[in-house]
Amino acid sequence: AVPELLYPSVQVNIRAGQLPPAEPNGRRYLKLPVT
Repeated sequence: AVPELLYPSVQVNIRAGQLPPAEPNGRRYLKLPVT
């Protein structure tokens, strides 16, 4: 099984430690595959 935080950590690492840009509501979301 894939570790729970693997996909979020890869997303942040690809962005050089930066979180994704904020959505119009001001919150930041990590988008995960659902397959």
